[in-house]
Amino acid sequence: MVEYTGQQARTHAAIIDAAIEALAADPNATMGEIAAAAGVGRATIHRYFPGRADLLSALVDLALQRASAAHERARLDVGPAREAVQRLCGEYAELGTLQAILMAGTLPDDEIAKHPLNDQQQADVAAVLPRGHADGSIDPTLDEDWFLGIIWAYTTLFFEYLTAGTTSKHAATSEYLRRVDKAVRA
Repeated sequence: MVEYTGQQARTHAAIIDAAIEALAADPNATMGEIAAAAGVGRATIHRYFPGRADLLSALVDLALQRASAAHERARLDVGPAREAVQRLCGEYAELGTLQAILMAGTLPDDEIAKHPLNDQQQADVAAVLPRGHADGSIDPTLDEDWFLGIIWAYTTLFFEYLTAGTTSKHAATSEYLRRVDKAVRA
């Protein structure tokens, strides 16, 4: 991965930011549309990302880096399990539009599958369940599939509401956290 500095770093960041917003608005946004949104020419965007696949791959990398950092900040192995779930969902809520396009299927699954962190993160979230059963904070009738399904379904729904723009981020986050908590608590 190329490390840019100065003006090149600002241009690269502008392209990434424009791509995130353009793809959230239209998953089929073209490189030309993204270049225009970034305030650069098509030749410039192609110097940084020779093709659309390169840009999408960079977005997957960035989304998964941010998700990994969110998992670390959530400290899933600390405290009562239900509180760990709330911290995790709170961290997801902060990931914003980039995570929304990742979860919406806008970014290529084959690129996402290349990252082994996904399996480890899934295992880390699943490990919260038996702890929640033991500490009495999570519904003892929930099995792993239902537990993970609740978290991912509500997370996906949260990002759909967020990108639809029908509610404020604060209101969507509050509802998301409340719904997940209600679904998993003992």
